[in-house]
Amino acid sequence: MPEKQLRFAALIRVSTDKKEKQGESLRTQEKQIAQAVESLGGVITKRYAGQEHATEGYEHKQLDMLLADAEKKRKQFDAVMVFDASRWSRDNEKSKAGLRILRENGIRFFTLTQEFNLTQPTSILFLGMSAEIGEFQARQQKQKSVLSCIERAKRLGAPTSGRRPFGRTWDKEAQKWGVDEKKKAMIEDVAKRYLAGESLTKLAKEYATNHSFLNKTLAESCGDSYTITWDIKDLRIHETVTIDIPPLLSAKTIKAIRKKAVANRTYQHGKPKYQYLLQGYVFCEACGYSLTGQTNHMKKLYYRHRTIARHCECKVRPRPFVRADQLEDAVISLLFDTFGNPKAVKRAIDEATPNLKKVQECRQKMQRINTDLSSVNRSRNSILTLIERESLTLEQAETKLAELQEREDLLTTELDRMAASIENVPTPKQIKTTAEEVVKQFTKLKVSARRRLKIKEANQFDQMTWEDKRGLIELVFDGTCSDGRPMGIYIDPIDGQENYRQKKWAFTIRGIAPVDRQQCVTQCVSRL
Repeated sequence: MPEKQLRFAALIRVSTDKKEKQGESLRTQEKQIAQAVESLGGVITKRYAGQEHATEGYEHKQLDMLLADAEKKRKQFDAVMVFDASRWSRDNEKSKAGLRILRENGIRFFTLTQEFNLTQPTSILFLGMSAEIGEFQARQQKQKSVLSCIERAKRLGAPTSGRRPFGRTWDKEAQKWGVDEKKKAMIEDVAKRYLAGESLTKLAKEYATNHSFLNKTLAESCGDSYTITWDIKDLRIHETVTIDIPPLLSAKTIKAIRKKAVANRTYQHGKPKYQYLLQGYVFCEACGYSLTGQTNHMKKLYYRHRTIARHCECKVRPRPFVRADQLEDAVISLLFDTFGNPKAVKRAIDEATPNLKKVQECRQKMQRINTDLSSVNRSRNSILTLIERESLTLEQAETKLAELQEREDLLTTELDRMAASIENVPTPKQIKTTAEEVVKQFTKLKVSARRRLKIKEANQFDQMTWEDKRGLIELVFDGTCSDGRPMGIYIDPIDGQENYRQKKWAFTIRGIAPVDRQQCVTQCVSRL
């Protein structure tokens, strides 16, 4: 009785996209496997071919498909053939599991014309050693590749990982960043029209681009820097490199776009039926939750703290519920009194600024930490050089790299903590400049209103239009405070009024020039 013809499954794998596109490695493997099958008198009934990562830890789709087919009752093949043992797997754990599936289902294993008996310990040992060596080589190559990319990004400012920032080009020969003028013109047009009030959804459709992508690009990818992050957990490598690139928009425009985006999500969302002068700038002092506008049956406007809100566990009872007209009149009046002259504004900012001596000490410590981080990076580069020269074993290198990574993590954590603590603290020069600019802008606003409405006294704010008042509010509350909270009006209950039907609420103005809370305690009254 003639022997049954052996049916083969050919596993043809390359480890990079480049090799797959070039096709040479795939063609070479397929040709050699076809010749080997023919010499054995068999036939290829199933092919599993394509690009996969040979690096340990990555998904192997073709191998998974092959093993799934090997477990079926009606099998399309009796044997598996690979070009060499390294093409089977470079993950020893995956290799053992796969060989066990083949053995249990009676599938034979070949590397070209050489068969490995999967029931023999020597065959299992050889294939296990091949997988272990392949895993070592892949891991070592991965480490070298990552460290080399980090070094090139730091040294040359080159885009060595991830997608390039929108609208920028990289000249490999000149090692220099450039700008795609067509894309820059598009972004400038979108930014101008978006700030003028046009819908970003409409603009995205006009330019045939994704709305979310356009929104993210405007807010995050139009500046003068580009950040690349490597987070390789199995190698304990976590590195962030910031590269200088040519901007598509000015810093002022980007800031305006981000502010516009926040406004669109909050107080400028939709077309409100009633006008709330302080909408988006009134907060609860206790929990920081934003108070929203509400109108009662008598058409009186209030700023109200929601009683049920996600991510809010405010302990103030009753929740703030403040008459809008009284709060708005009190705030506008105090802003006129505060912005009388640059010295008054500067004094208010100075009083609200943390101890400048401590801030200076903090900045000096941050400089020392940055110096230590630079030392860590130099040490890491030295280890890379020793590995390339084979003066350091992989085990020794991993130990030293782990120690450096641990030290870097500690330094980075401390640096981030200190940076956050002084992020919004102005320098003395900034305080002086801000004070002069605020008074200058405020004075222009008052003069404009006086000329237009022929106001005799500059502090007659009740004669200003709603738009002028709103412009004043946005000018004063543009930014965040030194503690990270947004600038605005913070409402606080007054002790001893818990059982009163008519309550008074204290409020603190925290803007470019903060106003003392005690000046405002009795000026805002609200009925529950």
